[in-house]
Amino acid sequence: MTRLEHAQQILAAFAPHVRLWQNRGYWFGWHVGGKVVRRRWQTRGESDYPVWYSSRPFGGTACVACSALVKWLRGGSLHLPFWEHVVRPEVGFPPATLDRVKAAIADG
Repeated sequence: MTRLEHAQQILAAFAPHVRLWQNRGYWFGWHVGGKVVRRRWQTRGESDYPVWYSSRPFGGTACVACSALVKWLRGGSLHLPFWEHVVRPEVGFPPATLDRVKAAIADG
């Protein structure tokens, strides 16, 4: 499985209504009022929030998680402590998220 396929599965665990694909950059898409919204992942400086943050389809923690996925897709690493944190009950990501991250790390 490619990194992109792993990232798509991880994303589906915590934001099943959002899609991720690559086309001269990484893109996220979701439906709003019967229309498809597509946004290229683009941040300013070291921010974990996209420039289109105000129209995001999820909360701030999910934005940080998406940023972590994009950084990983660009050659970085998945930092397991972050993912262990977001699946804690007080944060609320589904446990399947961590399972999928571990599978991606094991796959290289």
